[in-house]
Amino acid sequence: VSTAGYGLTVKSGSNAKIGTATFTAQNTVTVNTTAVTANSLIFVTGQDGTDAFAVGNKIAGTSFDIVHSSGNVTATVAWMIVEATP
Repeated sequence: VSTAGYGLTVKSGSNAKIGTATFTAQNTVTVNTTAVTANSLIFVTGQDGTDAFAVGNKIAGTSFDIVHSSGNVTATVAWMIVEATP
């Protein structure tokens, strides 16, 4: 996919990362992964279709947080890392 001179690359090989995170009555979950970079775009989606989640506190080479927008929740969230390529 490419628009306005920028492309989007899904990581491949050993850097390909997609997974789930489970919230157990909390509002933030940390996903530990060395695959996240300064250019990583991280997509998250709740599996029940009603909760709103966002990525926060991305630390290149270490981890990122997934945050629920309105407090503690018990839910499963899917995430995927892609790279922005200028």
